[in-house]
Amino acid sequence: MESFVQIKWDQKKYEGKLTYEEGDLVEVDLAESVDIGVGKPVDCLLARNYEEIYNFNGVVLARNDTRLLLFIPPTESDYRLQRRRYPRFDTKAKGWVTSCEAFHSKDLFDQQSVEIINLSLGGLAFRCNKELNSKHQFKLYIDLSYNQSGGTLCADVEIIHTRKANDYLYGCKVTGITSRNLYMLRRYLLQRQLEMLLESK
Repeated sequence: MESFVQIKWDQKKYEGKLTYEEGDLVEVDLAESVDIGVGKPVDCLLARNYEEIYNFNGVVLARNDTRLLLFIPPTESDYRLQRRRYPRFDTKAKGWVTSCEAFHSKDLFDQQSVEIINLSLGGLAFRCNKELNSKHQFKLYIDLSYNQSGGTLCADVEIIHTRKANDYLYGCKVTGITSRNLYMLRRYLLQRQLEMLLESK
């Protein structure tokens, strides 16, 4: 069975094929055109097969004739269970790390500058010229001021693999993040994902 989406708008139901789904984004190709403005919330039903059918509330991010690009805000449980499905984007952001022990002892001199290589909702990779103790938990700061998201992102990370090249390359998973920083990260990733998707059309 082909996956499809039903959208309820202005007391009428519209049905279309699911043409893209990744992270917080869903693209639908409707059987007929519908006049829904960008930013409008819509009630949706998604069916992947006869056993997997669920409702969600989406927000229209972009539209083109019969195609709608919808943003689906995930619940907290969705984030924990599904963050691996989120795309990872290459980046050249600057950042710095400090061990959680140094952070809590206010040892502000125990910091190491890093270059963020890629970034996703649940993990990231960075490069630095110093070997780090992989047994430590780290506070990671990422400068997003070059992006429209702006600000400095902060998260707790754990190193899960290390590779030595000219520098040290570290792959990490995010183990702790505040709601404000999670919002900033999701906003940045959504911007990147939306830009790439629209460029490919």
